[in-house]
Amino acid sequence: MTIGILVMSVPVFGQVEVNNWPAPLFWAESGAKVSVNERGAAITGQLPLVAVTPCRILDTRPEYASMGFSGLFGAPALGGNSQRDVPIPMSSCGIPSNAKAYSLNVTVVPQTASLGYLTLWPTGSARPNASTLNSFEGKVVANSALVAAGVAGAVSVYVTDTTHVIIDINGYYTEGTGGGATGPTGATGPMGPVGPAGAAGPAGPTGQVGPAGPAGASGVGATGPAGPTGAMGPSGAAGATGPAGATGPAGTAGAAGIAGAAGPTGATGPAGATGVGGAAGVAGPTGATGIAGLAGAVGATGASGPSGPTGPAGTGGLSAFGGASQLATIADATVVGGADIPFSTNGSLTGVTHTAGTTTFTVPTAGAYEVTYGVNITAGVGAAVGVAVNGSVQAGSSVPMLVATGHASGVVTLTLAAGDVITIRNNSAVAMTMALAPSTGAHATIKKLN
Repeated sequence: MTIGILVMSVPVFGQVEVNNWPAPLFWAESGAKVSVNERGAAITGQLPLVAVTPCRILDTRPEYASMGFSGLFGAPALGGNSQRDVPIPMSSCGIPSNAKAYSLNVTVVPQTASLGYLTLWPTGSARPNASTLNSFEGKVVANSALVAAGVAGAVSVYVTDTTHVIIDINGYYTEGTGGGATGPTGATGPMGPVGPAGAAGPAGPTGQVGPAGPAGASGVGATGPAGPTGAMGPSGAAGATGPAGATGPAGTAGAAGIAGAAGPTGATGPAGATGVGGAAGVAGPTGATGIAGLAGAVGATGASGPSGPTGPAGTGGLSAFGGASQLATIADATVVGGADIPFSTNGSLTGVTHTAGTTTFTVPTAGAYEVTYGVNITAGVGAAVGVAVNGSVQAGSSVPMLVATGHASGVVTLTLAAGDVITIRNNSAVAMTMALAPSTGAHATIKKLN
């Protein structure tokens, strides 16, 4: 079973928010998996993920029965030390019966002060001695898990204490090409890098050689006229007449005369006509297209833009309201346990008073007030943030920090007297560190309800 923790801070009025979550691209019954960022199509025995639009399978909260959650997929809450078998292919999410495993996200809304644990496993198998999630403080907690399909494609849920259970699905793993109905087309993601070129297809056979064209006429020109004969060289001197007797040797022959210049070359004859070209060979088949490259990573979220100017006051609006935010520096980012959070920057203030850089807000008149507050932390798991009136933290306003980096917020309605002082406090013994400027480390808004 592959598990990835997802913990959410939930407003005091109990609304549960469920977001999409990551799932491995491949899964095997042995428990092996392929990371979300890997491509493992060549791994023997791996089953591919068939992604679906995130869909709710089960919700035991009675207020959601009108949305179709009933029977095995709805109320009542699971009692302590009880089990429920959930036949996922019979849900309204269109999951096929040949699915081998599911990518699930399970959320608990405990109905007691503590939930020991919840565990998921394939129906028909022995219950594992392991937990999928815990909620020792009785808070709303969610967790993602890969669970193999059991008998009739069902998964079993067991809880140690009474709790509402919510199960969502964003994909399943199966063999072959079978699957449920195609979900709506998602928004086009950013284009990934170009994948490597596919291998070249084999060359087609060579076409037949065309017939030879007729020979062209010979290009030899007519012979030029002979050059003039060179002048005769001078005769050698006559030798002296020898005495009578044997004939004297012959005199040396004179040098040869200079050769005459060569006559001009005759004109080149016309070239023969070009022979007809052979027919082109048949083209070879096109090579297979290469595997598409992985999608590129999603770019980082840009910084929030500056707040726009405050519009003119309308008629009949709130009689008293105000807000401020904390743009923390290294010097004041850490708030120790039991200390109040300072707010460096005021928003619009009408009636409600606050001095920038201080921790206190003062209300002008008695009445019912709504206080909205939140913090962004980079450290401080186990800390909590709550609303204090005249130094006392109000019941129901404390929101715990369950992750090292993230956001927690809350909303409370309080009956206040004129001059009451409100602060936002670290309601724990654990120090927490807020996000540094330009990010907002904390915010608070107070408004009188007319």
